[in-house]
Amino acid sequence: MSEVAPAKGEEFDSTMEVLWRNMVTQVIWWRWLGLLTVLLSLGGAMMDLVRFEDKPFDTSILVHGRTVSCNGSIPKGRFAGPTWTCADIKVDGLRLSYGFISYESGVGQSERHCDANTDNLTNDYAQLCREMMAVQKDVGREPFWSAFISDGSCGALPEKRMRFLKDRGRVWHVMDPGRGYVRTLQCMLYPNPNDGLH
Repeated sequence: MSEVAPAKGEEFDSTMEVLWRNMVTQVIWWRWLGLLTVLLSLGGAMMDLVRFEDKPFDTSILVHGRTVSCNGSIPKGRFAGPTWTCADIKVDGLRLSYGFISYESGVGQSERHCDANTDNLTNDYAQLCREMMAVQKDVGREPFWSAFISDGSCGALPEKRMRFLKDRGRVWHVMDPGRGYVRTLQCMLYPNPNDGLH
């Protein structure tokens, strides 16, 4: 059986149709790509506009009978919500411990020799932030969002360290000298939508 060749006009129409579709597809593709680039640029600029500069905590804050001191100068950062920074944080002159709960061998910070809190009593950094913010004068009423350690070390300290325990009714616990301590604690609130752009 022999195939019937398309007529000359039909072949031309078919080729033009393919070329036309390819051209339209490319135009649409480049326009979407251009629009996406513009949106991403604007989105990045808008995200920059709604960032908050962090503020320092007071130099001395009383939390559950212990004095939390924040004595370091803070480098200005920009955050998604109002943030307070406690640089060079100490509790009655001792560093906060920094470590992890070891659920399995080799999990967490073990490769950097931080303390493994084998007693499963963990620092409650979030509640410590809440307690510190409760006495800070310039903190608004927005709900608490997060606590994070922006400067921690797995280095060894020859002096005792402190933990703020959530598992024992939020009490302070003095730890032996060892590896892992916090230098900077940061506490963030949810941004207030009525604040506008900062």
